[in-house]
Amino acid sequence: MRLVTDRRNKMIEKMRHNPRGWRFAQVKRLLEYFGFKARQPSGGSSHYVFVHPDIEPILSIKRSDPLKPIYVKEAIKFLDILFEKWRGE
Repeated sequence: MRLVTDRRNKMIEKMRHNPRGWRFAQVKRLLEYFGFKARQPSGGSSHYVFVHPDIEPILSIKRSDPLKPIYVKEAIKFLDILFEKWRGE
């Protein structure tokens, strides 16, 4: 389990308050820090799939810069699910 550092917490809060203008690499790096694994698209798809061993849902994000706000909101939602699970353990 990774702890939320001040730097990452600030980044998550910035994303929460303004989901516009974030780059795919920034969100991918944040998710990977917390243990998500990215599966690259196959067959010409532009969507990356993120999975985490501690939670069931699968997150799909279309690679584009900047990301659409819906993808940033979904990433935050998945991090919230993960943090809630970790708090319950």
